[in-house]
Amino acid sequence: PFGVVYRATQPNVGREVVVRVVHEHRAYDPAFIRRFDAEAQAVAALEHSHIASVYDYWREPGRAYVVTRFLRGGSLRELIDRSGELPHERAIRILEQVASALATAHRRGIAHGDLQPSNILFDEEGNAYLTDFSIGTGSVPMDDDIRAFAALTREAVGERLPMGVGEALRRAE
Repeated sequence: PFGVVYRATQPNVGREVVVRVVHEHRAYDPAFIRRFDAEAQAVAALEHSHIASVYDYWREPGRAYVVTRFLRGGSLRELIDRSGELPHERAIRILEQVASALATAHRRGIAHGDLQPSNILFDEEGNAYLTDFSIGTGSVPMDDDIRAFAALTREAVGERLPMGVGEALRRAE
């Protein structure tokens, strides 16, 4: 895990945010230190309607932080656990939003690195947001994201996929 997560208020603008504090042992890792600023800046520069904004980040000796948008609607993991198989239209809408966000990141050369239902959060209107990009971990193969998206699709939609799509997902996994 990245570290400890806090809900906070950004005082100068009065908005609620999430502050992710990197575990101290990671924050002292020389490889992490070398990568953190560049990777955090790259993720912060991503602009997409379904990527949770990175508002700020900083690193100091033994500490690193990432400040992101706070989303009130819970996670896809919670939704699946609570509801079981999602209604088809809802699942497809979520997957389209996540796929669009992921494609934008990939076009910018950025892999998510940890695509899973707990890293897809919702706003109060039910829109999905891709959150918690791996920062400071180094290059992650984009193929890992594709395999994770295939698994995510299977979990969200189940076996209700058209045969060709199901076969494509099996090949991706």
